[in-house]
Amino acid sequence: MWVLGEGLGGVASGFGGLAFGSPGPALLYAALAAVLFCSLGGDPAALGARLRRVWAVVLAAGLLLEAASPYPASLRLRADYQSLAVGEPAALARVDRALGAFTSGHALAVTLGLLAVELTLLLAVARPLPQAALAAVLCLLGAFWLLGENLGGLFTGSANDPGEMPLLALVAVGAFRVAPRYAFGMRVDRRQYTRLARPGTPVAP
Repeated sequence: MWVLGEGLGGVASGFGGLAFGSPGPALLYAALAAVLFCSLGGDPAALGARLRRVWAVVLAAGLLLEAASPYPASLRLRADYQSLAVGEPAALARVDRALGAFTSGHALAVTLGLLAVELTLLLAVARPLPQAALAAVLCLLGAFWLLGENLGGLFTGSANDPGEMPLLALVAVGAFRVAPRYAFGMRVDRRQYTRLARPGTPVAP
């Protein structure tokens, strides 16, 4: 599927990038299947660790594709949006072309911004985060899905999967750890959290 249906996810074209769905959802499906198979009946913490590795590999690949493209950023951005417009309803195609014109006209700033966002996402998984930060990560992935993947091409009538970002959002939910003191939307003292987490600890009414 990745080779014949997705054309290697745009990896070999020089026009790929995380925000536009590279390295491709088929690879992510395979990685998630392998992770879930290896985690059957295992420790949930091990599942989270494996998902963090998947997240790191996908984000690093996206960064590399953005940074190592042999083409000028303006040409790459315009071409990416032109390819998104193919098969879309007229109104969405006009939006894609307008985004292509805008981003190619500010190619350096857009590319540096994308690299900064993707690097932040790559590094953020290394430590527990407050729930608000996880919500921000999911919102960023939603923006990539809307602006960079056209919702997976659902309105073209020829899409056969929802795109990479919904899968990456699932990975984020499993990979990112919520800091204990922010769990359940309230601040919790770390010592109190540890005591309450012990099996058999009575909970006051």
